Order: sequence, then C-alpha cells, then structure tokens
Amino acid sequence: MSSFEKQMEKTAKTLERKADNLKQSKNNSYVYRAALLTVYGWQMSIPVVVGIALGLFLDKTFPLQHFSWTLNMILFGFGAGLYNANTWLKKTATLPPKRKEGKK
Repeated sequence: MSSFEKQMEKTAKTLERKADNLKQSKNNSYVYRAALLTVYGWQMSIPVVVGIALGLFLDKTFPLQHFSWTLNMILFGFGAGLYNANTWLKKTATLPPKRKEGKK
C-alpha cells in the first residue's frame, strides 16, 4: 500500500469519525435540524439566483424575440439545485452508524 493510499485511508477514517460524533451529539437538537434545513435551502437557492443573473445577462447580450433566457436559466438553476440537494441528502443519510471502539 502506497503512502498516498495510507493517507487517504487515514483521512477517510477521521472524517467518518467526525461525522459520527457530530451525528451522535447533535442529531436530536433543534439547532442541528435548523442547520440542516439552512444548508438545504442554500443549496436550492444559490443555483436559482445564479441562473437569474446569467439569464438577465444573456437577455441583454443576445436578445431573442420568442425566447427568454432568464426563464430558462431559472428552470436550469432549479434543476441544478434539486440535483445538488438530492446528492447532499443521499450522502448525509447514508453515514455509517457510530462504532464503539474496543467493544463488540
């Protein structure tokens, strides 16, 4: 096993341990739930806002008679936000349960 693989394995174990600790210690608090909803909201809203800005720029730069860049970019941003949020939810929902070290 190369040193890079050893370092990656060590980093993965550290991140897994930190995620487990965070999940165990704050899983039931209202602050933790509010933080999760906030992250979810930001992941949905940022692509939409970027889509609006890009659409307005494209409407001014390349105006078309029967086509709205802004509307299409809003829809694209909404789709990208859904994809980001869905990916994030899958990653956080599949965290492994906390393993007790030394106990079987």
